[in-house]
Amino acid sequence: MLKASGDTRRRSQILGGALVFILGGATLASALQRQRPARPDTDNASVIERYRSTSNRLRELSERRAWKEVVALADESCAEGEPCNAILRLARFEAWMRLGNVAKAMEDRTALGLDRDPAGVSSALAFEGKQEEFLAHAEGLVKKAEGESLNATEANNLAWACILMEEATPQPETVVALARKGAAGATREDVASFLNTLGVALYRAHRDAEAVQTLDRTERLYGNPYNEVFLAMAHHRLGHKEKAEGYAKKFREHMDESFGRTEAARHEKVLFLQELNRTMPPPPPPAPEKRKTPPTGATAQ
Repeated sequence: MLKASGDTRRRSQILGGALVFILGGATLASALQRQRPARPDTDNASVIERYRSTSNRLRELSERRAWKEVVALADESCAEGEPCNAILRLARFEAWMRLGNVAKAMEDRTALGLDRDPAGVSSALAFEGKQEEFLAHAEGLVKKAEGESLNATEANNLAWACILMEEATPQPETVVALARKGAAGATREDVASFLNTLGVALYRAHRDAEAVQTLDRTERLYGNPYNEVFLAMAHHRLGHKEKAEGYAKKFREHMDESFGRTEAARHEKVLFLQELNRTMPPPPPPAPEKRKTPPTGATAQ
C-alpha cells in the first residue's frame, strides 16, 4: 500500500473531509464564524444527516447493482448548483467502472485530483489499459531512483507505483527488492502496509507461494482488503480453490458494504476489483424467485 505524504496526504484529507463540505460553502461559513456570534449546531446536524442519507442511498443502490441509478443520483445532485462533492464523484466513478464505461469514469477520477503523484499516474494508466505507457512510466521511475539512497517510505511508494497494473511490472525482481527494502525499514506504524506492498510485488513477479506467505503475515498484523484481493488471486494461481474463493468473497463483500463511503484510495480498490473479476469471474447473481401461479380453476382460500 502507498504511504501518503505531501500532496497525497493533503488529497486524503480533502477526500476524507467530504462530510464537511457535502452541502458546499463550508470554507465561507468557517470564515464568517469569527465575525458573528455562534449559532446552534443545526447546520452541522443537517450536514451530517444529508451525508448519512446520501451514503445509505448509495449503499442501497449498490446492493441492487443499480449502477445506472447511482449515476443518475450523482448527476441530479451535482446539477443542483452545489459543488459536486467527493462522495458523489467517487460513487459515480465506481458506478461507471462497474458499467464498463472507463472514459466517463475517468472524468470524475480526474476531477478528484488523483493523478498528481507517480502512483496516481500509474493507476490512471492501469484503468485505461495503457500497458505500454504504464511500463514506460514505471520504468522511468525505477531508472530515476537508480543510485539514489531511498528511505523505507520512498522505496515502498516507488514499488507501489510500479505494481498497480497486472502483467505490467517493469523489472519485477528490482521492484521486489525495493518493496523488501521498504518493509525492512518500516516503522511499527507502517509495517503492515509495507508488507502488503511486498506481497503484491511478489505476486506480480509470479512468486505466488512467497506472496501468500507475506500477505498472510500482514493480514495477521492488520486485516485489510488490500491483502484479501491479492490472497484471492495468488491462491487462485496456486490452485487453492477454496481459499481463493473465500478471500474473493470477502473482498467483494467489502466493496459492496463500503460503497458510498469517502475513501482516499477507493479508486485503487476499484482497480483491483476489476482485476479480480477478470482473474476470477464472480458467480452470477441468483435468479429472482418465480411466483407460483395457482392451477386453472383453483379458488382462493
